[in-house]
Amino acid sequence: MRLLLSFFIILWITGCSQHIATPEKTSTPKEPKLISLNQFNTSFLFIAAQDAIATGDTVKAVRFLRVLVEKDPISIQPRMQLIELLLHHGAGSEALKNTEYLLSMELPKIQKDSLKQLQIRTLILVRRNQEAIQHATSFLHQDPKHIGIRTALVRLYIENSQFTKAMSTIQKGLNIEDNPKLRLLQVRIFIAQKKYSAAERSLLSLQKSQPKNPIIAILSSELAETMNQPVKAEKTLRKFLKQEPRDLSINHTLAKLLIRLKRPQEAIHLYQALQQEFGQDPSISSALGLIYYQNENYPNAEKNFQSALRQHESSRTRFYLAMTMEAQRKTNSAIKLYRQFKLSEVFYAKAQLRLASIFFEQNKLNESADILLNLVHNKPTFIEPYYLLFNIRSQQESYQQYIQESLPAIEKVAQPNIDILFNRAISFEKLKKHDAMEESLKAILKQNPQHTESLNFLGYSLAERDIRLHEAETLVQQALTLKPNDGYYLDSMAWIYYQQQQYPKALETQQKALTYVSDDPIMLEHLGDIFFKLQQRDQAHEAWNKALSLRHPTPQTIERKLQQ
Repeated sequence: MRLLLSFFIILWITGCSQHIATPEKTSTPKEPKLISLNQFNTSFLFIAAQDAIATGDTVKAVRFLRVLVEKDPISIQPRMQLIELLLHHGAGSEALKNTEYLLSMELPKIQKDSLKQLQIRTLILVRRNQEAIQHATSFLHQDPKHIGIRTALVRLYIENSQFTKAMSTIQKGLNIEDNPKLRLLQVRIFIAQKKYSAAERSLLSLQKSQPKNPIIAILSSELAETMNQPVKAEKTLRKFLKQEPRDLSINHTLAKLLIRLKRPQEAIHLYQALQQEFGQDPSISSALGLIYYQNENYPNAEKNFQSALRQHESSRTRFYLAMTMEAQRKTNSAIKLYRQFKLSEVFYAKAQLRLASIFFEQNKLNESADILLNLVHNKPTFIEPYYLLFNIRSQQESYQQYIQESLPAIEKVAQPNIDILFNRAISFEKLKKHDAMEESLKAILKQNPQHTESLNFLGYSLAERDIRLHEAETLVQQALTLKPNDGYYLDSMAWIYYQQQQYPKALETQQKALTYVSDDPIMLEHLGDIFFKLQQRDQAHEAWNKALSLRHPTPQTIERKLQQ
């Protein structure tokens, strides 16, 4: 059955036809017909999904299950499985929609409780923390002993800096049963609140009851380091290792501490000793490879990453191996590795971003853009691709295209990313769409009223258009209050004075600006313009000629001014 099933799956994907007819003389070749998944019954789709999961192709499994639940909306097990896979892929909104659909049905309590837990996980994933808190609180009211939901609620409170509520939730759980997970979360809160003595007392108490718990030793070491006691942090870990020398979590923590203390060679020796004892353990080889990579010893990094991958396939190790290949200019090998990443893998997005960066550096702008657009389609909340995409469209002078391509990053989030808004503002300005530009900049200033780049950009734009000069002066002055020695902001202020015909004041400000940025051709052009208005033609020509020598972007403009 499995062999036959696999054959049908391959048939559907490739679109191969089951029968090859003898072509007639007058016939033209027919396009292969893609088989729709809707043609299959739900039993087939369920078995196909399980087959895909068994082979590790969870993307294909999601496709099968989506069609299945559409054909059979009241199917419970397949939809719950779909929710789990969607959570695995980070598709929180779709997972939440399916969870809420099932919760609307009459189900046994045990299934209902499982779904409520999935709902809380999903709400956390889509960053709807307040709703997650409400549902978790309600769940604990019905089942106060559920440690998983309680710890999730505590972490939500900690993330929102609601330490009092977090402590109260922990205490209620401890009143029911003394639980080490809750105790450790309590310690983390003490550390976050800088109540180091309380954290230390709690950890000492935990150590007495659980002397062989590595998490307690790790937290004790972290606390000592936080209190600027690196010697104590190291001693804590080494003391534990005397009792449990083979504990890898403690060894890894010690190695990281040694690196932070700028003792990488000791960390390397530590891992080499572990390799002697444990053999070629993938976690040790991978960690050792990372130290070599960070210290630019790329041949040894490559050797250890490859060793780790031979022992155990790891998305993280493969990613760093590709980065190591890049660093050694083995570009084709790096590209091959980056292309291996599947959508379901944790490092998929980072790998695609690196791949796009390689093509960008090779000036293959369209190939780079295609990868980035595919990436944001699959990972719409991943912001980084939009930065490189802006660089590509700027080089191509395709500003309208960037505006359209970056729209999902604005529309699909509650609070748009400031950098994307700023790049859109630049694009609007290039297209002379000043109203849209202002809208983007004001959206930034609503989020961060002290965003100096936006204050200056908007103020300078108003000055350039010789409108609302008082408002322009206020905006740029706000930027200068925050960064008084910024040459570009001073240039903007000088240009406002120029438009206000305050030429002596403009000259003083522009000369000050040039003490901070002396080689900007636009600023030198401004200096020439101000000198010209002050009837100082020789100085004006000198400034304009210098602007030309620094490759002014529009030399013909300067040439015309020199002819005046």
